[in-house]
Amino acid sequence: MSTPRTPYLYVDEGRGKTYTFAADSPSYIGTNKLITCVGVYLPISDSRCFFAHINASARKLQTDVYYRHVTEQEGQKVRQETPEKLSKHAAENGWSPKDVGKCVADGGGRKVVLMCPCYDDVEDGNKTLVGKYVDEGIRDFLRGNVGVFKIEEHFRDKSVQGFVVNHQTGEVALLEQRWRRNGKGEDERVNEEDEHFIQKPDALDGPEPWTFDVEAGWWRGPG
Repeated sequence: MSTPRTPYLYVDEGRGKTYTFAADSPSYIGTNKLITCVGVYLPISDSRCFFAHINASARKLQTDVYYRHVTEQEGQKVRQETPEKLSKHAAENGWSPKDVGKCVADGGGRKVVLMCPCYDDVEDGNKTLVGKYVDEGIRDFLRGNVGVFKIEEHFRDKSVQGFVVNHQTGEVALLEQRWRRNGKGEDERVNEEDEHFIQKPDALDGPEPWTFDVEAGWWRGPG
């Protein structure tokens, strides 16, 4: 007899917000299908956290074609905009990086969690995957409040595709990414359902956009 899978609040690509957990409700939250995007979990208090699946990209001029490898100039724009967006969101929701620092320092087992399986691959000699700059922007936001030993990071590892956090305990479960070779001799992802967890979509009071268009310079919703 199979073990029932644990439901978790699922944060979709390009979405995120501050979440509040009721004392009598499950506190599992997570995301999946990360490759070049960045998943981030910031514990704020015993009942609150920030979670996002941040999708940043650049757009070819006069087209609707988006790409993930960016120039240093484009990457620095992502790095600048990320902490500004986080600061604005935190202020609107009544918390700050200091609250995150206090939460991870209180001995409750919680840490900041960051994941980007394809973090900083280089293309054409001078273009780097955008996840590196999102990560640097998040760390700029936290700087001086959260030490490096309180950050659990999962970078440059294509064997994972997401994670689920038990906010009550701080325990982090990694979601495996499987691959297979297609008829062209290329590796492609196999997105099977996880055997331990099942998604519970965040349908109520939906999360805000966390998708950044480098060229336009603004955050937008999916699609």
